Amino acid sequence: PTAQGGVTCQVPAGAAQNTAGTANTASNAASVNYDTVAPTAVVAPDGTTTANSPITFTMTFSEAVTGLTAAGVTVTNGTKGALSGGPTQYTIPVTPTAQGVVTCQVPSGAARDAAGNNNTASNNASVNYNTAALTCIVTPNGTSTNGSTITFTMTFSEAVTGLTAAGITVTNGTKGALGGGPA
Repeated sequence: PTAQGGVTCQVPAGAAQNTAGTANTASNAASVNYDTVAPTAVVAPDGTTTANSPITFTMTFSEAVTGLTAAGVTVTNGTKGALSGGPTQYTIPVTPTAQGVVTCQVPSGAARDAAGNNNTASNNASVNYNTAALTCIVTPNGTSTNGSTITFTMTFSEAVTGLTAAGITVTNGTKGALGGGPA
């Protein structure tokens, strides 16, 4: 073959003759698809955080593949459920076994295309599984002051978004501007 794609062969009418001199009729046109390109795969979601379990990973291949099984998918910090879908898009639910990063990857050779080319390794998708309760400690606490401005510091157990002065309760005082943020 000189390029990827269909390679055809046909014997035209009159290309051959028998001993009596009778010419052949045209043959069928046989075609074989020449394909040496390995299928690729992308696993999603990647780089997100969730408290939902199971986490459903989607594996999208560049072309139709066969042979992919749950056993052929690599997962860390999780238990694989049943693989479904195909031939270009598959999903697998993964139940996290602990807090932290859950990864999913399709290793090379886990699936193949119609020409028998094994897939290349996919990205190693990761999702941060976090169901830990968010805590906040306000300081100072239990002290006395004669200052007319009292500054309270709120320390959260992890980075937060969405906190505004309206979301803070102050008694026997007037709230000022909220400052600071994720470190």
